[in-house]
Amino acid sequence: MTPGVGFRYLSPIGPIRVDVGYRFRELSKLQVVTPQIRQFDPDRDQYDDKIRGLVNGSERVFDFVRMDDLALLDSRVSFGKVEGLSLSRFQLHLSIGQAF
Repeated sequence: MTPGVGFRYLSPIGPIRVDVGYRFRELSKLQVVTPQIRQFDPDRDQYDDKIRGLVNGSERVFDFVRMDDLALLDSRVSFGKVEGLSLSRFQLHLSIGQAF
């Protein structure tokens, strides 16, 4: 939840909404869940099983295979900023139409 204020204006094309919220929460330590990978084994894997990705805009094929298992990483990763009052914590929403 984030506290905020909103303004509404009933225009000929529908309600125009402007909402501003401020996130008070600072740093959040979150666990990361990710697919596990292992090295490509030519005896049991096919070339199409290799992981593909983009590096500098061009597609590359890596010598790893994504497994069906998920891994919960032990160390928690920090998301957010530690600093006090900050403009980056404001969230602005502009829209036309009813909120759902």
